[in-house]
Amino acid sequence: MTDGVAGGAPMPARADVGTVIERTLAGLWREWRAVLVAAAVLGVIGLASGLLIQPMMMREMVALSADAASISPRFIVGASVAALLASLVCIAVVVAAMRLAFTPGEPVRLRFGGTELRVLATMLLLGLGIYLLMVVAMIVLIAVAAAAGAALGGVGILVAIVAGLLALIVPFAALYCGVRLSLAVPLAAQRGRFALREAWRLGRGRFWFLFLAYILLFLMGLVALVPGLTVQMGDMTAVMAAGQDPVAVQRAWAELAAAHSGAGRPLFLLGVVLSGLGNGVLLALQGRMSAELVLALQSETAMAGTQPIGRPG
Repeated sequence: MTDGVAGGAPMPARADVGTVIERTLAGLWREWRAVLVAAAVLGVIGLASGLLIQPMMMREMVALSADAASISPRFIVGASVAALLASLVCIAVVVAAMRLAFTPGEPVRLRFGGTELRVLATMLLLGLGIYLLMVVAMIVLIAVAAAAGAALGGVGILVAIVAGLLALIVPFAALYCGVRLSLAVPLAAQRGRFALREAWRLGRGRFWFLFLAYILLFLMGLVALVPGLTVQMGDMTAVMAAGQDPVAVQRAWAELAAAHSGAGRPLFLLGVVLSGLGNGVLLALQGRMSAELVLALQSETAMAGTQPIGRPG
């Protein structure tokens, strides 16, 4: 059985990571022009950042290494606005890649509307919600352990034991919830509404399948980022080598700023453009693969006769 992706590998009766990756890469290869546009957009953003934001940042880092209180509020505001705009473009690229899987054949457009806003809100809700629940759970459980220990006369030992157990259990519980609920992001693009409950149901019994898929997605993303990271990490070698010595750090940042405005500028601009292009490919990969994961699990569920395959809202 296949879903609506033309030429896609058939969906097996039980979703498997290999088929998802195959369909993801095949889909991106078929839509290579759209991927190229996304990469070019992120590359242009990287170039603009290198020409406008990076020189200001270098000056601020030189000043900051000499005086921790000297960072400019104007720079903070400008960098924050630039980061926000870049983030909105990134969300638009991810959602466009999802649409390629959910609605094959439709024209691909980078836009930021209601669907993109729901996807962004879902991401923020998941990130902040899981973090806050993890913190609250740890506080409550430690408080209960402390109260029980006080009643039993062994506060220190009991709290230490509970804290050790929590250090293992709570992060894994947060990871488990995050992985299962991660499907809410592509579902928000597919359904046109928030779908946390549906994501939880769809991910039931498939934690390790999703976890392995995300690990492989991370590794594939690294491949896309390697060229830009290689150039940029070479740039930062002197700063990292300075260690904790304030004078050496200030000197290293000053030398780096001078290089970026002189002979080293072409290499620096090459690094930010390569990073932008790599990020564009990574975001397209992330959006397409997350959509393919949803389609694979929906197909598996439909074959089991419990739920029809969903269509975009």
